[in-house]
Amino acid sequence: MKGDDRKARMPHTQGPWKYDDEGQYIFGPNTEMIAEIRGYGEYLPQEANGRLIAAAPELLEALESCLSTIQMECPECDGCKADLCTQCRAKAAIRKAKGE
Repeated sequence: MKGDDRKARMPHTQGPWKYDDEGQYIFGPNTEMIAEIRGYGEYLPQEANGRLIAAAPELLEALESCLSTIQMECPECDGCKADLCTQCRAKAAIRKAKGE
């Protein structure tokens, strides 16, 4: 198995994650640092990036939960897994987050 393939299949650190805007770090549930947010130049979006990254596990869980309540395939594109409808876009985002 190639290195990139192995990384893609490794599970992510379980949430909740917390963003420390003082030091620009993301911490996992056991206070271990899992990421450092960096910015360059005049436009430094670390705070916005940090909040978004820290919310990632909860966003993934919420999206999976929303999709599990929908009991039908998408009528517009018949489950094409393309970016044609909200359901397929959500499924694509979940696959991307999971490295599939």
